[in-house]
Amino acid sequence: MPTISDREALVALYNATDGPNWRVSTNWLSDEPLDEWLGVKTDDDGRVTELILSSLGLSGEIPLELSRLANLQKLNLSWNDLNGAIPTELGRLVDLRELDLSSNVLTGMIPRELGNLSRLEVLDLGWNELRGPIPAELSNLTNLAKLDLGSNGLTGPFPSDLVKLQSLNYLDIGRTPLFGCLPDVWEGRFELRFVDIDVVHDGSDLGGLPFCVDPYVPDLPTSRETLVTLYNAIDGPNWKNGLNWLTTFPIGTWHGVKIDGRGRVIELRLPDNGLSGMLPPELGLLTHLRVLELHENDLFGEIPPELRRLTSLERLDLSVNRLSGSIPSDFGLLTNLEKLNLHINELSGEIPPELGNLRSLDSLSLWNNRLSGRIPPELGDITNLGRLDLYGNSLFGEVPPELAGLVWLKTLGLGKNRLNGCVPSSLRARIDLSSSTLGGLLFCGAESEVEVPTHSGSDRDALVALYFATGGRDWRRNAFWLSELPIRQWYGVRVDENGRVTFLELSNNNLNGEIPPELGSLTGLEALYINDIWFGDGGLVGEIPPELGKLRNLRVLSLYGQSLSGEIPPELGDLSNLQRLELAAAELSGEIPPELGLLSNLKVLSLGGNQLVGVIPSQFGNLLSLQQLFLGGNNLSGEIPGELANLGFLRRLSLAENRLIGEIPPELGNLVHLQVLSLEDNRLEGELPAELTKLLNLTYLRLEGNRLSGCVPGNWQGQLSEYSNLGGLPFCDTSSVPQSPEPLFSDKYALVEFYYAASGLFWKEKSNWLSTKPLDEWHGVTTDGNGRVTELSLVDNNISDEIPLEMSYLTKLKKLDLSQNRLEGMVPAEFADLSNLEYLSRQGNR
Repeated sequence: MPTISDREALVALYNATDGPNWRVSTNWLSDEPLDEWLGVKTDDDGRVTELILSSLGLSGEIPLELSRLANLQKLNLSWNDLNGAIPTELGRLVDLRELDLSSNVLTGMIPRELGNLSRLEVLDLGWNELRGPIPAELSNLTNLAKLDLGSNGLTGPFPSDLVKLQSLNYLDIGRTPLFGCLPDVWEGRFELRFVDIDVVHDGSDLGGLPFCVDPYVPDLPTSRETLVTLYNAIDGPNWKNGLNWLTTFPIGTWHGVKIDGRGRVIELRLPDNGLSGMLPPELGLLTHLRVLELHENDLFGEIPPELRRLTSLERLDLSVNRLSGSIPSDFGLLTNLEKLNLHINELSGEIPPELGNLRSLDSLSLWNNRLSGRIPPELGDITNLGRLDLYGNSLFGEVPPELAGLVWLKTLGLGKNRLNGCVPSSLRARIDLSSSTLGGLLFCGAESEVEVPTHSGSDRDALVALYFATGGRDWRRNAFWLSELPIRQWYGVRVDENGRVTFLELSNNNLNGEIPPELGSLTGLEALYINDIWFGDGGLVGEIPPELGKLRNLRVLSLYGQSLSGEIPPELGDLSNLQRLELAAAELSGEIPPELGLLSNLKVLSLGGNQLVGVIPSQFGNLLSLQQLFLGGNNLSGEIPGELANLGFLRRLSLAENRLIGEIPPELGNLVHLQVLSLEDNRLEGELPAELTKLLNLTYLRLEGNRLSGCVPGNWQGQLSEYSNLGGLPFCDTSSVPQSPEPLFSDKYALVEFYYAASGLFWKEKSNWLSTKPLDEWHGVTTDGNGRVTELSLVDNNISDEIPLEMSYLTKLKKLDLSQNRLEGMVPAEFADLSNLEYLSRQGNR
């Protein structure tokens, strides 16, 4: 190929990827200098060093002419519609530090030539349609810190040569059919991804692969033979996923199997996998099993009594099958059991009184079987039990008074039996009536029924409308929806004492269709989660119904990662109790309605990654409770409003990847609690205001991709994290700059916020709280030599409501035990920042 210029290479890219239809293509193909073209940066010689065209609607194939950008250090074409193969010629870009082609529809194999990019630090090819093995040549990328290959069709074993990647600290191979094991020297290296109800906390995803172990394991053949017997007994060839079963690969690579360091099977998880047949008695030979989960299959016949040998079991779940016969009395020998789920089967006979020996049991779920006889009084000995569900059997007789000994009981299911008598009165204050069913039984000494209404008619109608509007039959989880059971038992639904829906959580559940306006009738709703944590897989389409503005009790509205369209309804400004509004990556367009400035209780506003235009509303300066504001990745224009300086509690501000102009307002120096400031890839200009020296808590700053001048406050030197990017600006002289005092968010402030947010006035024990005494004299608080809080233990203290995100300011916290209280909601996502936290217990809450 003849030598071509950088300009010609960019023109080739524009023409190959449907440039005229990009969402934004400012100055492309013009006579302006290349660094004036959208997404392009150049060096002093005018050679292209960075090309960032993420989320701009590029379609077509990547042209091989890009390989002529010899000085390129960063190439980001993510979140577009690029197809075809990755050009092998990209292996010529030897100065490349970052290559991000994620979230496209690229096909073919990963070019082995990418192994020539010896300076590469980030390689992100996730969320494509790549096939074939991982090239062993990637082991040459010894500077690689991040490798993301997840959500592809990659096959074969994980290459052992990649052990050479000693700088690697992030690895994503999740959602791929890779097998084998990872280098054992990597064990403990990666911070793993985890998900709570609210949000995904980013981290590595190792795809379930174990770390390699010594190939000589004396008892491995016995384990292998047992698994082979199980495979043959329950129709293994027709399983939905039988990856590596019956192969010569280590059994730790077989789907659903986890082994310990000596090769012994400790977990067997094959839920909803098409298992069919009778469980073989040989299953009892896996004596080191801690978890056995075979629920939601087509298993039938009796439960093998040989399972009594599994004395290490902590979780046994055989629910939602067709198992028959009686519950083995020898299950009373499984004294390490914490969960025993046998519901929705065809089990008959009496409940074995031997189950009373399971003193570690937290949940006993036997509902919807054919059990008969009386409730064994021995169940009252399981003092740790938090859930006892016997609903929908043929039990008779009186409720044993011994159940009064279940001091931690929260959920009790007795309905749809033939029971009589009364329920021990002491349980009335313990169990959650909205999640329990007593079948019309009274508490002992009561004069009237205590059963709460099962539902509100309008609420049920709204849920039914949602089910049909979003393809409920195809949801991943839809247990009991449209059934005659109370709506509180429908998957993802919570209700209050009046049967009104207060919580609806259907995230990552394959909802497809439009949000029905009927949801606006759920006027008791406090939290609505229908998001997709992987951003872009969401199946919700159409506009956000303005009727959601009627949900005046709503505290959380989370619809991020969906495929919505249209504008943000201004009616959402009527949600006066809203604390979190999360609409990121939802393909929304239009201007941001200024009515959102009315949400005075809002703490988190996330609108990033959409197609929003216009200016940032100055009314956002009225959101005085706001702590996080994310508007990055849109097409917002105009200047940064100085009114944002009113947000005195703001901790995180992201305005990156927009079209903002003008200077950085000096008023932002008033955001003294700010920790994260992301302004990269805009059109900001001028010097950094001297007033920013007041941002003494700032730890993360991104300024690149602007036209800023001057210097960065010198007092930030050593304060900013390694992930900051100052856009080439130097630090100012520090001789006249004051040093940072102690963090403005004190541990005492965090505890005071927790007290008020969690109804401290009604705690059982609150001695010295809110007093002027040292924190270690406050009940349940332990501090270190510097007075920083290291432990907080408030077990069974009548704590209610939610954990406030201010608790994440306790950066020295090592232990947090809030078990056996009445907390609701979710653990704040900000807890991911508590790097010292070693122990967290929230059991026995809601």
